[in-house]
Amino acid sequence: NYRQAVNELFMKTAKGIPDYQQIEHSGPDHLRRFRFKLVVDGKDYPGEAAPRKDQAKESAAKHYYYAQASPYSSLPIMDRPYRERTIKFAACGTLIVVDVEKTSKALQYIEEFCDAFPEHDVCHVIGCASFSYERNMVPSYVNVKNASSLHNNASEYLMFFEVAKLLPELKRGNLDRVLAIGEDRFIGVLKEFLDAEGIPCDHAATREQVFDSLIAGKYNFGLGLPSEEEKEGHAE
Repeated sequence: NYRQAVNELFMKTAKGIPDYQQIEHSGPDHLRRFRFKLVVDGKDYPGEAAPRKDQAKESAAKHYYYAQASPYSSLPIMDRPYRERTIKFAACGTLIVVDVEKTSKALQYIEEFCDAFPEHDVCHVIGCASFSYERNMVPSYVNVKNASSLHNNASEYLMFFEVAKLLPELKRGNLDRVLAIGEDRFIGVLKEFLDAEGIPCDHAATREQVFDSLIAGKYNFGLGLPSEEEKEGHAE
């Protein structure tokens, strides 16, 4: 996925074909380890060692991608007035449901990703909170739902309820999948529920996990570069 993301960045910036160079090959035949670096404008972006060359190249691509994405994290997103923080939603794709009380930084991660990839597949963001949460502390693009309860787990129960309400939309394909951002214990229950219904569900908490999941969704659901098979089909 990161190699595909790098290909897209290179196409947009007319950098040509990514130059992956092997920098390490060690170990016996049954325990080989490879390392690659991606060279861009004379600068090296080395990846971690991996047992296969494609995995090692993926690691180098990830290093480069995060180096390019880092300017977005340095933007004062959290310092902007909440009403000026916005996302242009996709027509269909990923439903994100967030526990905005326990994982409030997730909104920043989502905005950073959508800044980096304008052709993302995020189509709806629901923020769940307890009765005490201030609506004006959340950007206007978030559909905030209040649990009207001071129970410690009220926002988590509400996440489950809101996703269940959208189950018909998910089954009809108007929404492709769910990215749930909250505590591990609760998300496990939600994933089991959606798996039983045949609906893909990812869990994320950190910035890297949010980016990994959204990149996977972007390409798995056909919003990235065409596959080699698709290219050959169009050529014919």
